[in-house]
Amino acid sequence: MGYYSTLNFEGKAEKINEKALENLNKMLEKSKFEGFEGAEVSFDENGYINIEMADYTNKFQDDEQFVNELAKIIEKGHIIIHFIGEDGITWGYLIKDRKVKQGSFVLVPYDLQKKVEKIILQE
Repeated sequence: MGYYSTLNFEGKAEKINEKALENLNKMLEKSKFEGFEGAEVSFDENGYINIEMADYTNKFQDDEQFVNELAKIIEKGHIIIHFIGEDGITWGYLIKDRKVKQGSFVLVPYDLQKKVEKIILQE
């Protein structure tokens, strides 16, 4: 059954696969991913991701499948997709250069944020 969570996203793609983007949006039109119905993925002129949805709080049952399809688009760059559950649990995914890493979230002090981000993105 699942429970409600809120979707958050950030990141920038330096190079995208347009065909994979078109394919993902067709899958979203056909409601292939539970919780992502009516969503549309796009990138602005600077490569920043946008996921347009009517409601960013839903039962995202197919989050892993959605992220795996999204990864096919990101040929170069990184995207972070994360969820905050109704119980406060956080989880998410780092997509970097077509590869997906699943993770959890921890509090990082502001003064260390850039250092931690640099380490994570180097892997």
